[in-house]
Amino acid sequence: MGGVFNALIAPVIFNGIYEFAIVLALVLFLRPDGIVLPQAGEKPWSLFIIGAIAAAVNALMLVSVGVENRLIIFMTVAILALSALRFDLGRWVKTGMFAGLVVAAFSLNVFGSGSIFQDRSFYSLLAVKVDDSPHGKVHKFVHGDTFHNYQLRDPALQNVPTSYYIEGGSIHSAVMSARAVNDGPFNIAVVGLGAGAMACYEKPNESWMYFEIDPAVVELARNTEYFSYVETCAPEADIRIGDARQKLKAVPESSLDMIVIDAFSSDSIPAHLVTREALELYQSRLKPEGFVFFHTSNKLLDVTSVVVRLADDAGLTARYIDIQDFPANPYGDMGARATGILMGPEGAIQRATKNDPKYQTWVPSRHVKVWTDDYSSILGTLMAQSLKDGKAKAISQP
Repeated sequence: MGGVFNALIAPVIFNGIYEFAIVLALVLFLRPDGIVLPQAGEKPWSLFIIGAIAAAVNALMLVSVGVENRLIIFMTVAILALSALRFDLGRWVKTGMFAGLVVAAFSLNVFGSGSIFQDRSFYSLLAVKVDDSPHGKVHKFVHGDTFHNYQLRDPALQNVPTSYYIEGGSIHSAVMSARAVNDGPFNIAVVGLGAGAMACYEKPNESWMYFEIDPAVVELARNTEYFSYVETCAPEADIRIGDARQKLKAVPESSLDMIVIDAFSSDSIPAHLVTREALELYQSRLKPEGFVFFHTSNKLLDVTSVVVRLADDAGLTARYIDIQDFPANPYGDMGARATGILMGPEGAIQRATKNDPKYQTWVPSRHVKVWTDDYSSILGTLMAQSLKDGKAKAISQP
């Protein structure tokens, strides 16, 4: 019943992710009263001490991946409260802890969040937050617990891509490289819409299509009260709602010059988009000299090694790109580091990258194997990211 509630009911009745905290609080509330005597040789404070250590480690880990302070505080208090169950607290104390955790859970998404919009779909939590910048007000697109994009709200600047998508950044550079060696009209498919910043890469006489699984994301990207990239740069954008692998099957074979995979929401991986079978589908829709670009930025998982393993398995050449500074862009202070892999046939990659030092090879982690529709390993990517044994390597020049 709990699983049904979390998967089917909670996304409909909540606009935030509250059920985990509520369940923790219910554990406190429903625990039977009674004196809990320590077992022979057991120290009464042992569990609480262990809980305190766990809370401290939890806080340090959350800080290291950039989680907001109020979430750190809540998770720390929750761990301490659960560890305190070792003691006979009395029903009123437990009821107070229950109420406090519920209030804290709701306050995570209500008080001091700066959100002007928040919603929840079956896929993720979506929010828009307002902030200041040297260029005026910005709207931030939040997917889960991760900031994915910004938009400057000055009407004169609303066609300026920012964050990962800034001009001169990794994603923009990869698209420019592929476009530069294209002989005819540029046909590109983008998997993952987000706030719609890539719409501002479009040029006349090009054909762009976007695949987005979450209707709520499409609605948000088209709502100019929050984001206007699509309306400003590509009001007639071809946006197709549904799973990209299924929707791509309707695209004619050998018709695309480039496919961009940018669907990794809130640092999680839709594993079915980075498998051997998925890459085979992408290749079937590309022209013989076409490219696939994977946006691989991730704080927790070594997605880059996963993607390079796929390229090696398919006999494709892969190039790693990681641009961190944007000195030539007047809005470079609004940019964000993005990592990615551009892959394609060897000759096409050589022409597109032209010995450009921005591009490197990537030596994949030994902990990451080729993912298929029948096999994937999050543990391997976690270990690879922790050990940092996947490495970029400069390309030897002839």
